Amino acid sequence: MGRYQRKTSRQSWDPVARAKAIDAVTKKEMGWLKASKSFGVPATTLRRRIKNQMGANKGYLGGRKTTFTPEVEEEILEHIKRLEEMFFGITRRDLRKLAYDVAERNGIAHNFSSKEQLAGWDWVKGFQSRHPTISLRIPEATSAARARGFNKVVVS
Repeated sequence: MGRYQRKTSRQSWDPVARAKAIDAVTKKEMGWLKASKSFGVPATTLRRRIKNQMGANKGYLGGRKTTFTPEVEEEILEHIKRLEEMFFGITRRDLRKLAYDVAERNGIAHNFSSKEQLAGWDWVKGFQSRHPTISLRIPEATSAARARGFNKVVVS
């Protein structure tokens, strides 16, 4: 996705091992340190998870959260596919403009460029990595007659 490289090993523990460690500590089979060493989960994590009842979920690591929910991204994806079916290809710049417009119209908080009124390149790369089925390229001109003639009956 962008240029970001993860620099820490935070939350690299196994969730199943963490659940077993929490069970062992709550059932008084082991203490914090012994459970931590035998299951490979930090003792402070075990204490915090039991205290806050967070249990199975990993926490948020920081950095930037995604701009759109998966449902909104799915709508954008369906719109792109609909355009492709009608022989209107979409470029990366068009996608950036579309993302900015969707965020503005729906009142979604974003960090896109208000000056250029475009989403960033990192957002496009992330969107493409989350949805590898789409291909963004400069569309070739197709006449209406050729589009009408390009159907299943004629091709076969």
